[in-house]
Parts: sequence; structure tokens; C-alpha cells
Amino acid sequence: MHKAGEKLVAELGKHSLLIHADLTRAEDCAESVAQAIKQFGKSTPVVNNAGINDRVGLEHGRSAGICGFTPAQSPPLLQHGALRAATSENFSWRDVNIASKTAVTGQGGTPDTRLLKAPILALTREWAVELLPYSSA
Repeated sequence: MHKAGEKLVAELGKHSLLIHADLTRAEDCAESVAQAIKQFGKSTPVVNNAGINDRVGLEHGRSAGICGFTPAQSPPLLQHGALRAATSENFSWRDVNIASKTAVTGQGGTPDTRLLKAPILALTREWAVELLPYSSA
């Protein structure tokens, strides 16, 4: 997967940055935000698009994927890193939280994805209210 990311960065040039991080770790999320600030300056979008689609439903799935870690942990960790940067470094950001229509409609066979994308919808609404004082718009 790194090769595909490296290829995309080469195509996009200076307007892109590939960061390899464990988004289950708060330290890695904060470091990712710091790397983005270093590369792009103090006004950077934060894009939450981590996801899993194992294409295995409940009947044939593994309980570890459904009941264990899902990438739903990473958006709050990234946002916390951005908020810390905003309060300590005069950093401003715009959130891009990528959910899925199937978070509302369902699809079958993709419970891990649903466990991630449905909370993104609720978190986006919650953060819109909580982070309003930091808005420059």
C-alpha cells in the first residue's frame, strides 16, 4: 500500500504528504498533525477517512474485527491533536469527515465499515457545536 501512496504523492507533488502512522495511538495522531503543519503551514484540512471493509458479514466474520478495534478511534485522536495544535500554535483547520451512505442505509457484509462510518456522522455534528469557538468562518 505504501507504493500506491508514494506514487500518488509523486503525481500530486508539493500539495500532498504521505504519513504512515498507527492511528490507534494518540502520539502518532499528534505527530501526523505536526507533520502536516510543518509541510503545509498553520491552516490545514484534517481528513478523517480511515476505514476497514473486510467484506465479511456477521455470519462468516470474526468477532475480533467486529468487537475489537475499529478505526473509529482515529478521528477523535486526530481531532484532539489538531485542537491541541490550534490552542498552542495558532493553528487553524477545516474538518473533512468522510462517512458513507451505508452508515444510514446498510449494505450487508460490511459490519466493520458500519461500526466506523456511523459514528463519524454523530461526531461531525458534535464537533461542529463544540469547535464553533475556534471557527474563523
